[in-house]
Amino acid sequence: MGFRTLDISSECDIHIKNGQLEITSEDGTALIPIEDINQIWVHGANIRLSTMVE
Repeated sequence: MGFRTLDISSECDIHIKNGQLEITSEDGTALIPIEDINQIWVHGANIRLSTMVE
């Protein structure tokens, strides 16, 4: 069961890669295991979501 809540509100790219959520922004890249995520809040401009699994 997931325990993390992600609140994404700044410009970034969001992808699924090797069973992890990959968030890339001008500050760098973060990888979060999918099984750790309980919910994701996405609000703001210039946030890109990928629906393709790599």
